[in-house]
Amino acid sequence: MPVGGEGEGPPTKRREVLAAAGASAVAALLAQSAAESAMFGQRWEESDLGSTTLEHLDLEVQRFGLSYLHTPPEQLFVQVRECRQRVSVMVAGRQTLGQRQHLCVVGGWLSGLMGSLALDLGDSAVAHAHCLTAWQLATESGDARLGGWVRGTQAMIAFYTGDAADALRYALAGLDVAPRNSFVQTRLLAQLGRAHARLGDADGVSVAFARAEDSFESVTEKASHSIFSFDYPYLPFYAGTAYTALARPEKARTFAQQAVTLCDAAAVNWPVARALARVDLALAAVRQKEPDKACAVTVEALEICATERPLELIVRRTGEVVRELRPYKELSSVRDLHERQTSLARTVRGAQRTPSDPGASSAAHDRQADIL
Repeated sequence: MPVGGEGEGPPTKRREVLAAAGASAVAALLAQSAAESAMFGQRWEESDLGSTTLEHLDLEVQRFGLSYLHTPPEQLFVQVRECRQRVSVMVAGRQTLGQRQHLCVVGGWLSGLMGSLALDLGDSAVAHAHCLTAWQLATESGDARLGGWVRGTQAMIAFYTGDAADALRYALAGLDVAPRNSFVQTRLLAQLGRAHARLGDADGVSVAFARAEDSFESVTEKASHSIFSFDYPYLPFYAGTAYTALARPEKARTFAQQAVTLCDAAAVNWPVARALARVDLALAAVRQKEPDKACAVTVEALEICATERPLELIVRRTGEVVRELRPYKELSSVRDLHERQTSLARTVRGAQRTPSDPGASSAAHDRQADIL
């Protein structure tokens, strides 16, 4: 009688049968997994986006950047926000992995624009919230240019709201990620110079702007006159503001006058730089005991603000000149300037309100599909 029992056959033969059955099961499993893998890969090739959708979004972001300085901020804010809402709807649908990353980058640029516009509209808290979202999307997408630009915008917001330590921190963090030989890098170095000025570090200012000049000379991309670019007149403009903050009126006057001359002579119009460079020039004149000169230049800044770019930031900075002119309040030019500045401030602040954006304060903590 066989050891294995009736009908089971010799042990060697039985092992061969079992091995064959096992091999067959493994082969079937492998074949099934290959089919599943093909289906899994196909899932990431499926998309609800049209063939030119992403290209159109890129063009829209470029258009926003080019029209930034010549479109009322409250109007552009609404346009940019509507575009970001469309991107949010797209994110909720199906995209390939590459398309999803592309949407992430577009959403980052749009969020950064909304942050910059919120600052223009006088709401630094909303500006910070949108920039946090933009930085999150830059990090998730790994886009160095977006990340560097967002850090530069955060540094600008911190500088103008008086937070020198944050301005320095953001500028340095941006330089860690910004592409070399880019306008993003140049802008960050100029922001770094301003931050050092707020901290009273004269050597830091000199080094930062020397590096910014070198960076500008090494840039390989073409200036586009966009908010995303950095044209040459901005270097003396940033330097003038830095030396104004550093209380060095001689240097501030030199750089601010250079910025005014370059901006006024350029074919393209930079209304904010033209106005704020005049503010720096006026503050230098006050500190050099030339009140009438300070008044005349500030009136020019107010006219640019009133007719070309009515911004809270320009109003606030012309207010700095008015305050520094208090020792000369008996002069008719100073009294006239005070009336003009007060009237324009009332007009601008009455007309500009940050457009309704209830989700901005918590945007940075939402998931990508919710914040785009």
